[in-house]
Amino acid sequence: MNTYKRIGATGLRWSGLRSIGELMREGISVVQREDRVVTVMALLRASGASHAAVMRGDEVEGVVTQQDLDALCWMLHGSTAAWIRELLVEDVMQTPPLVLESDATVYQAARLLREGTRACIVILAAGHPVGIVTEPDLHPPPANPADTLMPADLLAAQGTARR
Repeated sequence: MNTYKRIGATGLRWSGLRSIGELMREGISVVQREDRVVTVMALLRASGASHAAVMRGDEVEGVVTQQDLDALCWMLHGSTAAWIRELLVEDVMQTPPLVLESDATVYQAARLLREGTRACIVILAAGHPVGIVTEPDLHPPPANPADTLMPADLLAAQGTARR
């Protein structure tokens, strides 16, 4: 997990205590279990999203992922059966969803993703979905590639010179 927190004017330090709300992708798409899969596919493509929360009232019931929808399309490629257009979200959604409040820590999110079999966590604020977190979100690239390199004086002390 490469979640960093700036310390002082120079150094960066990994911090799993950081709020997951700082890392989440905001603006999750919301669908209902009675929606047609073709409608959800169009919604995800139009919004550039990879996941949608399936809601029933105020409760997150499941998640629909673009990856699952792409796999479904690949499996059904070339099929002209009318029932394909009739598929509903409830036929393809992943349940139960992983859900965390936005003030949860990165440690909590990482543990939940490791323990579960889901690809994402729906992030809630005041009980409403506001974002999504996936495993890659917990590993942001450093702002400066040089930050990942060991300083030259430490390399020299180890007997290895950076060239």
